[in-house]
Amino acid sequence: MFLVGCAEPETVPPAPGVVPDSGGLQPVGSPLRIDFWRAEAGVIAAVSRLTGARPDDRRRVPGCGDVVEWPDGLRLVFVGGDFRGWAFQARTEGVNCAV
Repeated sequence: MFLVGCAEPETVPPAPGVVPDSGGLQPVGSPLRIDFWRAEAGVIAAVSRLTGARPDDRRRVPGCGDVVEWPDGLRLVFVGGDFRGWAFQARTEGVNCAV
């Protein structure tokens, strides 16, 4: 005897996080964005919440800006308190401070 049943596959929500793009950061699974020129404090709080991790490094790069880095390697650049660039997995967009 065989028992056959059909069930819809369980849907798995997307992993939290952000996807860097040409305009800033796109939160996974959200139409909202974290665009360049946003205030540093709000960007750091949002990215930390979305990734589930706090930044593990912060450096001031003379003549460039402040670089804040997360454990997964995402680096955000802030100039004058504004989000101005990112670097992740050998890709960059916006302001890029050599660190």
